[in-house]
Amino acid sequence: MTAWRRILVAVDASPLSLAAMDAAATLATRLGAEVEAVFVEDVNLRRLVAHPHVHTFSLSAVGGSVRDDALLEKALELQSLAARRALEQAAAQWSARASFTVRRGLVAAELLAAAETADLICLGWSGRAEPVRRLGSIARALMAAAPRPVMAVRRPGLDRVAAVYDGSESSRRALAVAALLAARDGGDVGVIMPSVSLLPEAEALLGEQGVAAHLSRVGRPTSVLETLSPDCILVAAAEAGIVPERVPCSVLVVR
Repeated sequence: MTAWRRILVAVDASPLSLAAMDAAATLATRLGAEVEAVFVEDVNLRRLVAHPHVHTFSLSAVGGSVRDDALLEKALELQSLAARRALEQAAAQWSARASFTVRRGLVAAELLAAAETADLICLGWSGRAEPVRRLGSIARALMAAAPRPVMAVRRPGLDRVAAVYDGSESSRRALAVAALLAARDGGDVGVIMPSVSLLPEAEALLGEQGVAAHLSRVGRPTSVLETLSPDCILVAAAEAGIVPERVPCSVLVVR
């Protein structure tokens, strides 16, 4: 498959978006790609603040209050600054080429627009500060609508690559993406398949890209994916119907 040249990463300064940024910078260095970090000022937040029955409160402001719009502007500015600094640190650590863009609008729509020329979209599993099982709404929207592969990072560190393969054309595309990720270290791909008879075919497809294959799991994906290691990334075609919440690791959906 064609090498990736541009990786878009959605950032909001939340812990998992910073983990996604680090993963994007790592991949960019190993694949010779460029990272474009995109921070979206959510117009829904502005609409909420403008609502007559919504008021903000600041302990740092004189008298405990400040204009709602001013407080939001300051919060967005600080969030954007934290994301930009994190990008600079990740780019310096991995010697990656990177840029930072601020957009304003509906978050999912702006990310889809920004990703029109991207080869991969990378973002955190959720925008929450604490670990959660449920996939975030933005990640879910992008997985459903983006024409490009979407990687949702569930935790820092992507040490192993696994892929779902059932012999279909869509699973071949997923296997090709898995090979691209694994080849960065001369590694291998753990293949999950409904029948062991598919292993020689998977080995041949991966071998064409200089990547070894090993049998990871045999059975229906819905019944075996829960046993994957948390430190791996699962690559699957959108047609495979993977339910992200049933997977304990990061997920990359390929179309």
